[in-house]
Amino acid sequence: MTEGVSREDVWKRLKGIMHPEIDSNLVDLGMIKDVDIVGKRVTVILALPFPWVPLRDKLIHLVEENLTEMGKDVEVDVKLVEMSQKERSKFFTMARKLWKL
Repeated sequence: MTEGVSREDVWKRLKGIMHPEIDSNLVDLGMIKDVDIVGKRVTVILALPFPWVPLRDKLIHLVEENLTEMGKDVEVDVKLVEMSQKERSKFFTMARKLWKL
């Protein structure tokens, strides 16, 4: 584990990242599937409702930027996966209720 950075620290930081178009954070939307810390590298599994999401690069940047701001020489690796049908359905139900107009 990276010195001074725990999984809890990373999850807390990720919970503070708001989706740019939905009034909710990425964790509550089910977009963060897992976090792994090996040495100073933090790997985040980011789930997208479909691979061609227009905000894909923006979401990756938000995760990388927020975690590197933790300092402590953190290296961030974001791996993309596609949501399952069940996860996608839950995501879109939440998105419809919380969409920023």
